[in-house]
Amino acid sequence: MDQKKYSDYILNGLLIGFPQFIDYYTIIEDIVKIEYQSKAGLLKLWITTQDMELTIGLEGNEPKWDWHTHISQFSAYEPEDELREAIKLIKNILVDNETIAFSSSLGYYLTYNQFEDMKNKRSDEVLEFKKWSEL
Repeated sequence: MDQKKYSDYILNGLLIGFPQFIDYYTIIEDIVKIEYQSKAGLLKLWITTQDMELTIGLEGNEPKWDWHTHISQFSAYEPEDELREAIKLIKNILVDNETIAFSSSLGYYLTYNQFEDMKNKRSDEVLEFKKWSEL
């Protein structure tokens, strides 16, 4: 599968799962990029197919607050598996099943253990926990 076929496959699957993305994607050199802004405008969810790898990220108002994950980290190595895992993750973010942390030193990221995050934060670090709908 080449980059174009990969990107077309992923985009079609994402648009079926998230029709609201129809106005938020671009394709440049066969690479899809989706940038979906939160309602309050504090955070952007982005998705790309660059290098034939499905990547999902969060971006705040400053580039230093950018976080991303490769869907292969969810044990998904084939396009069908990547798409399935990406849809689950995106859905969980958008329906507030995922907790989004904001650290004054690390920026935005998904967290699965707020207690550990609080325990390990620096004394001068501000740490907040939010859901997509609050951002």
